Amino acid sequence: MENKHALAILKNFNEWRRGAECRQPEPHLIGLAIDKGIEALDLSTQHAKMVEMLTKVKALQPLIEYPSDCLQEHLGEAQAIREMFNQLDCLLSSIKKGGSDE
Repeated sequence: MENKHALAILKNFNEWRRGAECRQPEPHLIGLAIDKGIEALDLSTQHAKMVEMLTKVKALQPLIEYPSDCLQEHLGEAQAIREMFNQLDCLLSSIKKGGSDE
């Protein structure tokens, strides 16, 4: 079931429940719609946690942008970490743009 369909069923059910002149949705469809709503909320929570984590990791980027003298011997590692931050930045941008409904 797509999110849009589940939302329509839940809205209809809520209107019926409040006394609107409409038919009660089939109970099994209500159950499927509730399951889809729970799934969507779980994904939304996971999405928010991922954005928060990636934002915190991204905040560490300045620490490797300008390595101190003692880190110059590990410049290759710093470059690898810098590339990782670039990839995380792209991922964070795409996640922030995502989350659209089906």
